Amino acid sequence: MIQRIQSAPEQDLVLLHDIWLSAAKERLWQEIQQDATAEQEAGKLDQVPDLVRRYRARHESA
Repeated sequence: MIQRIQSAPEQDLVLLHDIWLSAAKERLWQEIQQDATAEQEAGKLDQVPDLVRRYRARHESA
C-alpha cells in the first residue's frame, strides 16, 4: 500500500487525502454524537434551555 501511495500521481494523492479527511470527519462526528448522548442522559444538558432563555432576556437585541 505504501509503495502504491509513493508512486501515485499527485491528483490521486489529493483524492486519497480527501477520502481520508472524510473518514476522519465521520469518525469524529460519531464520537461527538456519542459524547453528547451520554451527557444528555447524565442530565448535564438539562439547564441549557433555561440558560438560553435567561441570556436572551438579558440581551433582548440578540
